[in-house]
Amino acid sequence: MPNNYALAVKIGTLQLICLYLPPSMPTHEALDILSAIPLTDDTIICGDFNAHLGSVTGDYASNPCGVALEQWLEEQSLTVLNGVFSPCTPTYISFCNEVEISSIIDLFITNTNFANPSLHIATKLSLGSDH
Repeated sequence: MPNNYALAVKIGTLQLICLYLPPSMPTHEALDILSAIPLTDDTIICGDFNAHLGSVTGDYASNPCGVALEQWLEEQSLTVLNGVFSPCTPTYISFCNEVEISSIIDLFITNTNFANPSLHIATKLSLGSDH
């Protein structure tokens, strides 16, 4: 990949891209990184986008990065699997003053038509991570 925020693996015709876009990254820079990804007919992009897509994923909020990402997804004819197979399931859970804060910022995006797709997001992990 031509940047420090993505790692790509090719398995046969399938291209798997793991991505991390820091929350402090300006939206235009995030879009530049996404636009530099060479999309093939079988591409899966997954990772921490730090983008709130609102109703696309069943999240409670959206943000400027999410609005821009949603437009880019539409232009590229990509599907957010979170919204299709696991809507409203948080991928980020934290606590502030003993109040749970959750959101959907880790996304699974593809242009591939799988035969029998499913997506399970584990929410009870003891790995010491909030994602």
